Amino acid sequence: MEYNCSHNQNLIFPTTLKHFKVFYEEGRDGNVLRTILQQMSQLTRLALCDNARYSPMPNGRVWEELIRSSLPLLNSFQFFFPFDQYLNTSGDLNQTMESFSTPFYLFEKHWFIRCDRSSKSLFTGALYSLPFAFSRMIINTCSFDMSISTLPISNFDEVKSNYYTKVNTIVFNQECKDPHIGFLSSNIVGLILKVNLPTSWIYLLTKLRHLHIVADVQMSSNDFTRLLERAPNLQSLTISIIKLKILTDQFTNQIVCHQLSQRIQSLTISHHYSDMPNLGIVSVRLLCSIARIFSAKCQHLSLALIAHPNTVRPILRRMKQLRSLHIQWRYGCHGLDDPIAYWLQQQSTDPTAVDFVHTNDKNDLFVWFGNRF
Repeated sequence: MEYNCSHNQNLIFPTTLKHFKVFYEEGRDGNVLRTILQQMSQLTRLALCDNARYSPMPNGRVWEELIRSSLPLLNSFQFFFPFDQYLNTSGDLNQTMESFSTPFYLFEKHWFIRCDRSSKSLFTGALYSLPFAFSRMIINTCSFDMSISTLPISNFDEVKSNYYTKVNTIVFNQECKDPHIGFLSSNIVGLILKVNLPTSWIYLLTKLRHLHIVADVQMSSNDFTRLLERAPNLQSLTISIIKLKILTDQFTNQIVCHQLSQRIQSLTISHHYSDMPNLGIVSVRLLCSIARIFSAKCQHLSLALIAHPNTVRPILRRMKQLRSLHIQWRYGCHGLDDPIAYWLQQQSTDPTAVDFVHTNDKNDLFVWFGNRF
């Protein structure tokens, strides 16, 4: 299951499953999930990724008891558990580490873990199995030197270079001063910046294709230029219109604008507040700037508008390479209750111009088109 599982009722899975990998959000103690797993006695591989902001501190002995009693065939247990110690009424981090340091984990199964702690609060962090089992890695520490592990020293050199070989997307929640030796530049294709990117990580960006910059990032246009120079394969950008204006010096920085023009094939204008699912609203004036800068290569565009379709369409026609378009119309248009219906009515009658159109309500329009629109 690739997306967060959120059901009010218990899920039922085939009891004969051998491999089970699930992404979910757990705000409690995980009993519901363990109840489901009790029925899956044939499992040999289990991977659990908790995408909640923070959850109670996990207890290794609880998982050990579950595996011993209900999952006798399990030979691979991989997990990522974020935690908030304040949510735990008893115990501390040392007790949690000890619960994953029993003979069952260290000698019988050879399952080792690592704990990264936040530099802002030692009460929060993440506990995960080694090697890291998932493609998306969240950086919640300012230094990997702060991390602790159950991995024996005798195994350290052998395992450390394989810690993060599966990671292809890094999410920076904190400015971690130095990357771990296990990160491979050939693997990193996605980067989500919620804080500034330390310069020591730049060398990992040679294969970067997808960049998401959140509003909280305090990056200058010079910093952005250096990042673009080190990421020659960048082709996808998600950013708020406010942050895009800052990083391009109000669309006047010729170096930055040229690099974006020659590379970006997919542009998503996000909401200024990263936790909002809606797209960011773009004015007609700023849409003209976007069309001017991104028309050379951009094939996929997502943004929100409040302008009349008759005003928008001539501007978008300048983007000759555009192949798909996602528009959210906000608050309606003056004298126009349904801008999407109006757009479709005015659409070209050429059957080769539009391949497919989808709308899920009166505000969202998705267009995949052939020649032009």
